[in-house]
Amino acid sequence: MIAKFITYGNNREEAIKKMKIALETTIIEGVKTTIPFLINLIDNQEFKNNHFDNHFITKNIDRLIENDLES
Repeated sequence: MIAKFITYGNNREEAIKKMKIALETTIIEGVKTTIPFLINLIDNQEFKNNHFDNHFITKNIDRLIENDLES
């Protein structure tokens, strides 16, 4: 693990916005990261609406790894 991000807000929406900013402004060179995957995850409307379960990633993996070009 290189880093762990934790964000807080007055509500879920605010915390997600802060997390997106943190992920988009983080620069890690030399290793592949899961940042693009995490951005896709928090941009997902079902995730934003708190409608997910333990199988969410498995059911949505194709959408979550789209545009995963970071190296």
